[in-house]
Amino acid sequence: MIRIHGGAQRKIWAVNFILLFLMALTCLMAILLIYSILQENIDLINKRYHTYFGMRILDTKTCASLFITLIGLLLVRHHFLIGFMPILVYETRRTKKPTFDAIFENCEVWQVKVKNVGLGAAKILKYEFRLNQSEIEDTSHDKNFDETIVALNDINIVYDKDFCLEEITSGYTLPSKDEMIIFEINTAILSKLRQLDLQITFSGLLGNRFVKDVFLIPRIELGAEEKVANN
Repeated sequence: MIRIHGGAQRKIWAVNFILLFLMALTCLMAILLIYSILQENIDLINKRYHTYFGMRILDTKTCASLFITLIGLLLVRHHFLIGFMPILVYETRRTKKPTFDAIFENCEVWQVKVKNVGLGAAKILKYEFRLNQSEIEDTSHDKNFDETIVALNDINIVYDKDFCLEEITSGYTLPSKDEMIIFEINTAILSKLRQLDLQITFSGLLGNRFVKDVFLIPRIELGAEEKVANN
């Protein structure tokens, strides 16, 4: 059975100086627009305020045009950001047709596939793992690819024998509507692990950054198996 795991990807908030500049310019233009409107209609309000509105900066038509243009730029940027945002989901399944046939010949494997279902390409920035053995209470901490391979080898789960893990380097780009198999493991040794998660940090076309968590082993199924064993 194939399971597709959508879930929300978290956005990493960072200072965008171009956006801040556009917003500041928009606010300034809004103030100038209000000022020019009051300036042109000061006689209708009160003549004593002529002193405050004596300096002519921009006429109302120019201010209104610039203000609408800036608002338009902000709206276009916003819709462009949403329309071309990369969206990562992952798919898990048990299968007897592994991708790495030479390694898992005649074995059932647990397979994890990552897909980019958004309209924009996803540029990988960081690729971190969190590993926990089933018999240990909590020893998980973030590891890179090499550290994860060593840690799994220490509990007799051997790379390119018991499991295959795709190494994605920083800068790799997953195009829109593309997919890749990142993990396969022999189901016979799943019980040796309590947790093996992958955290992918990636960016979109405009530099907006996101984080996606991928559960590489079936936590729910393992929990159910442990409960049955305890009973």
